[in-house]
Amino acid sequence: MSSPAKPTFLSNPKAALERYLELGYHIEPNVWTPEECDDAIAMSKTFPSALDGSFHIVQNPHWSPEFRWMICNQRIVAMMETVLGGLVNALQSQYFFGPPGYEGYAPHQDNNYVRSLPAAFGTSWSALTNINAEIGGLFGYPSSHREDLLPIEGTAQEPVTNDSDQEVTIDRHVIRQSLILPADRYEKVDISVPRGGVVLMHGHFVHGSHPNRSTHGFRHSFVVTYLRQGAPFRRGRDNKRREMDCYNA
Repeated sequence: MSSPAKPTFLSNPKAALERYLELGYHIEPNVWTPEECDDAIAMSKTFPSALDGSFHIVQNPHWSPEFRWMICNQRIVAMMETVLGGLVNALQSQYFFGPPGYEGYAPHQDNNYVRSLPAAFGTSWSALTNINAEIGGLFGYPSSHREDLLPIEGTAQEPVTNDSDQEVTIDRHVIRQSLILPADRYEKVDISVPRGGVVLMHGHFVHGSHPNRSTHGFRHSFVVTYLRQGAPFRRGRDNKRREMDCYNA
């Protein structure tokens, strides 16, 4: 017997919110159409790091007109209003190419960097290709969002061998600090996301990503953080976070 379908904000918003509040994350399928995923990937190929073959993370592409439509997606904004408890602004975005051999991210809480109110800050993580552990997908610790901001320690991640026949320069701008999770309190789970799906994550939800061990697949994803209007946040020396109106594209 197949398991019952998980609730979505489109089919059962009350149950979807309850699941998000219980686990600290939620997967909403079919937010982006295949054509929209193709358009985003095509636009990413114009970024300097795509043109020079380095495939470094692109910081804050939502400030370019070509990507602004993605932060103003009505379904994502409505879901963020629900989970964050009011009108929201976009705060920061990142485009990940995730080429073969990409190292991935150590466990972290997004709000460790933004330092906003726990319930006022969250992340939308859009899968522009089918994403699983093999291609560098997410992992997380359900219900870990109930923790305060956790202490961190440095880790020495070993680089991943790139077995692809395509030469790429692996992005070294990855999180190398690992959170100290309370022992035996949380179970690590892989978070596979179908193309066009979006993962909503609480700012304190502990998550990271696997290295891309595939030989040819890129893990294209677009990440946007949102803030409840009026909530404080840390601008950041390098990230230069600033709020953007996502209601008037």
